[in-house]
Amino acid sequence: MKDDNRDSHDNRDSHDNHGSNDNDLVERIYQDLRNGIVQETIKPDQKLSETTLSRSYNCSRTPIREAFKRLQYEGLLLTIPKSGTYVRKETPAQLVEIEQVRTYLEKLAFRLAIKTITPRELAEQAERVEKMQHLLDQPTFSPREFSEVHFAYHRGLIEASRNDLLCRTFDGLNLRYSNLFQEGAGTSMAVVRTSNREHALILEALKAGDCALGEDLIETHLWKHKKIRNKYPVDL
Repeated sequence: MKDDNRDSHDNRDSHDNHGSNDNDLVERIYQDLRNGIVQETIKPDQKLSETTLSRSYNCSRTPIREAFKRLQYEGLLLTIPKSGTYVRKETPAQLVEIEQVRTYLEKLAFRLAIKTITPRELAEQAERVEKMQHLLDQPTFSPREFSEVHFAYHRGLIEASRNDLLCRTFDGLNLRYSNLFQEGAGTSMAVVRTSNREHALILEALKAGDCALGEDLIETHLWKHKKIRNKYPVDL
């Protein structure tokens, strides 16, 4: 009986380890593809082949499909029936619409946050500005890391508004994965440095309770000097 129990336990451990390995592989494929899409080494509209990727990772198609599902959920991939899976491309019109809505959402969030933001949240925002500056000062710049902190800074302002509808609307724009948030990925480093100086100025205006200045800074930061506005001019 003891031998049978040991064999059963060993088989269960083997199965659990195999499942863990499968999950690790899906995570690796997902991260590789996500980073490639965000940094545009995998281009918008590019078709992704399950067969080619399964060969590259020396695996079946199942982990590839699982990674695809996660990326589709995040809005990074699009599957077209009888055609295939493609990297989602935001059209110029969509980018303009997103940035217009985002600008007004963050201006409203600033107005509300003046009355509701806590000292702890102000400290967290300051830490994010410092973290972005630290990343900018590194010999090798990481667009992925910068973009994660960058998103956290803007999401932090939204959260400080204490307006659930505003938060849900902001999240519905799926900005975490939009190339509007990928500062440093194909962008001039001078522009990225200016962007972080603006983050600091917005935070100072928030601390000072200066609504007019803060809203003006946000409009400048998100819209007025952006490449998208220069290329597709629309008055706000």
